[in-house]
Amino acid sequence: MSVPTTTTVLGTGLIGTSIALGLAEGGWNIVGWDRDPSHAELGRERGAFVHVAGSLEEAVADADLIVLAAPGSVIPGLLASLDPHDLRPGAVVTDVASVKATVMEAAAHLPAFVGGHPMAGREMSGPEPATGALFKGAAWVLVTAPDLNQQALTRVESMVHQLGAYPFHIGALEHDAAVATISHLPHAIAAALVSSAVERGSAIDLAAGSFRDLTRVALSEPEAWADILRTNRSAVAGSIDDLIRRLQGFKSLLASDDAAAVIERLSVARETRQRLSPPVALVRVALTDKPGELGKVGSALQSSQVDIRDLQLRHQEHGGGGILSLSVRIGEADVLSAALIDAGLEVLS
Repeated sequence: MSVPTTTTVLGTGLIGTSIALGLAEGGWNIVGWDRDPSHAELGRERGAFVHVAGSLEEAVADADLIVLAAPGSVIPGLLASLDPHDLRPGAVVTDVASVKATVMEAAAHLPAFVGGHPMAGREMSGPEPATGALFKGAAWVLVTAPDLNQQALTRVESMVHQLGAYPFHIGALEHDAAVATISHLPHAIAAALVSSAVERGSAIDLAAGSFRDLTRVALSEPEAWADILRTNRSAVAGSIDDLIRRLQGFKSLLASDDAAAVIERLSVARETRQRLSPPVALVRVALTDKPGELGKVGSALQSSQVDIRDLQLRHQEHGGGGILSLSVRIGEADVLSAALIDAGLEVLS
């Protein structure tokens, strides 16, 4: 199917503006609308939208593809307000809500609706941090249903591919249960861990890599995530109950001092986690707290031409430098280490 003549994005925060920027890069004609006109205008200034509609009715009137990118709790109401008779014949509607069952119910009156959920985001919100590269390499959930309009699905898939993501087909209830565990539960865990560390006095001052990794999502926008957690509260509650049961089991292993069982539990977790990422080798570099250190790293990366898979900087809060961890393909660690040493940096063994 060809590129839609006009695509309208309803909701121009981080996700909506990022979608618009990515599609605009591919030559798509994008119209924006938001209840906060300043958000939409900022997106237009950045090149995301060729036009900002003054009303919802104007925004959808001539659209071939309509993307609902408002907060998840708002989307069902927006869907209910869309009258098929007010839409262009053949217009396709999709959304980005992170909870799908309620959305699918609200969209039942639309003849060409495809439920969607991009598995990508950032801790920041609003149009300012939006980027057209946000979805590259990410899964984009497209909800399967017995009455799914195949032509509509094809059109939404073309949008997903243009954004550099890949379609992942799953039912609404299965999706909601899955994201409760792998996406929503981590936010509850992070909040609990931060609270526990703060209440233990000096514990928060000793926080290092593992604590920072586990609580990164605590930096996310509270209002947005409260909305998501409340919308999917039943599935999230089930995931919390399951986690409590597993933690109680781990507690019992420690109480019985069963070393072999503890090792087995940790080993299974390690092996499973390793399968989520390609094999990598870790190179750790000590950086001093002075200008030019990252420039040396950049020069080493350019000269070594290695494939960086991940990086993480652990920096001292009150100065004094830090440790930069670089993940590269197996077999490239020695090449990178040599280049970093040549650049005048200290590589840790």
